Amino acid sequence: MVQLTDEQYFGLSEKAYDNESLKIGSPIRLSDNTIWRVINSVDHSVSDLQGIAVVSDKEYQDMLSGKIKEYTNITFVSRGTSSAIDWEQNLSTLGIGFKPSEIKDANDSLANRVSNQFLGYENFVDETLRDNETKSYDFTGHSLGGALAQYMAVLKDKQAVTYASARAYRLLPKDYQVKVDTGYYDNKIVDYRHSWDPVGYIPKGKRIGKCFLVDSESLDVLIASHMTNTFRNIFRKDGAINVMFSPEFMRDTAGIHGLIGEEYQDMKRILLKYIDFEVDEIERMRSEIIGNEEFSELEHHEIEDVLKSIFPHGSGMNVSLIDESIAEELFQSIDTVSMKIEEKA
Repeated sequence: MVQLTDEQYFGLSEKAYDNESLKIGSPIRLSDNTIWRVINSVDHSVSDLQGIAVVSDKEYQDMLSGKIKEYTNITFVSRGTSSAIDWEQNLSTLGIGFKPSEIKDANDSLANRVSNQFLGYENFVDETLRDNETKSYDFTGHSLGGALAQYMAVLKDKQAVTYASARAYRLLPKDYQVKVDTGYYDNKIVDYRHSWDPVGYIPKGKRIGKCFLVDSESLDVLIASHMTNTFRNIFRKDGAINVMFSPEFMRDTAGIHGLIGEEYQDMKRILLKYIDFEVDEIERMRSEIIGNEEFSELEHHEIEDVLKSIFPHGSGMNVSLIDESIAEELFQSIDTVSMKIEEKA
């Protein structure tokens, strides 16, 4: 397949925010002076979904003149978060809303289908592929657009390069989640983001594919570090993006890898020690309340309700300040990072 550069994928992702790019046949000139043409677009006012399908200008002209019957590659570009409706999709659909498959099962009406960006985008991709012959295709996008790109890349088993993508893992059917868990998409899907960007943690859930921290055009933090302008001018002459920790840097600092890995394990040991301490302290608190005459009129369940209000996580008598699932995810991440650091060392 035709592999675009990181810079080209980003350029298309940024241009997708321009409504002019929604016009069929519209030329898109990128910073490397390559020109791309829009062969199809989607613009749903209900869900605020916007996206385009592009090919190289040369192949577009060759198709018009009849020189070719199929494209070498189509790149699907999904626009990211730029309105209140989009943020509602981020927080609702990605976090607690119905999955696309659930909407399909509940009601197949057009009105319901386009109210979910992921379902609408799936329809757009399928429609484009029905109407255009191509040897291959791939996906890209920024922010919510990145989540759309990753979601479709998983369903279609294709490549995706995204920028500051939100997480779409929860929306995937269970069998696809299993494939993500096994690392099947690690060499197919990559996301580039900045270290201070919070959107990559929306919503809770696993990442799809690989994620790399990259340089930033600005020193902005939090949501400001999420904007597309922070990705400009951080690409090398060959179009590859500048990652924060290059292979050369890793080799030059190999001597301190062991110390860094040990620091990560210390974090895990401290948290485990606190969990043990918390268990003992909660049990001590429970015993003191039960043995105190001032609380003798309280029923057992009332005592447990009080403890639950202080320690909101856990179940039954095993309450805690710490969400067990998040702690387990953190432990797994620490072990994974430590192992990778050890391998590099």
